[in-house]
Amino acid sequence: MMGSGVQITQAAPAFLTNRIVSCPRRRPSEPLRYNLKHNSSGCERAGCLSSNAMISLKNALNSPYFFWALLALPSVGMVGGALTGRDLESLLHPTGEFAARFMILAMMLTPLRMMFPSATWVRWLMARRRYLGVAAFGYAALHTLYYLIDLGTLSAVMADVVKLGIWTGWVAFLIFVPLALTSNTASVKMMGPGWQTLQRLVYLAAVMTLLHWITIHNTFGGALAHFLPLAALEAYRVWKQRFGSRAQEAPSAPS
Repeated sequence: MMGSGVQITQAAPAFLTNRIVSCPRRRPSEPLRYNLKHNSSGCERAGCLSSNAMISLKNALNSPYFFWALLALPSVGMVGGALTGRDLESLLHPTGEFAARFMILAMMLTPLRMMFPSATWVRWLMARRRYLGVAAFGYAALHTLYYLIDLGTLSAVMADVVKLGIWTGWVAFLIFVPLALTSNTASVKMMGPGWQTLQRLVYLAAVMTLLHWITIHNTFGGALAHFLPLAALEAYRVWKQRFGSRAQEAPSAPS
């Protein structure tokens, strides 16, 4: 009979076996260990769901559509204001300033990468630098459109263009056009080394934008607050390219 009892225990249904395993005689210090073992599959499922959620969030943040949405966000109020009859002259400043900001940010990335070569956020922005340049052009185009509509006539535009604060803005905008049109992989492959030469015109556009900003606002404060960080980073870039590598290669003096 003892042998048959052993056979019955071995052949017991699964739910009986689970009850026997989950409720053994144990010391007071053991319940936590058994509970953790019993709930391990649930914890693994929760961890898997959390991991999948993080991966989905990361993919969303790295999506170009998410970045374009961020770049377009300031334009919502500018376009909405124009469509609801707001005075266009009041929209000229924010559209022009955002064009300058995105241009400055795109230009700052090269010296920032030299300064922080292992920074993840710099590499993340570098991969999207062309988007910043196109966004700068988009806001500059909106700025120019509002300016033309506000003046109303071609004669008024021609009379205005001789002013320093106006023709510098036109020069900057005309430079933006080919830079934006060639901010794509196809243009890079087609133009070869000439693509880099064309893109260097952004420095002339930056100077024209600075003069346009100072002259139109008749003050240095806002323009310098935006352009001085860029000037400092560009000075670092020039120093790094000319003297930084030379200083690293120079042999140390014997002790």
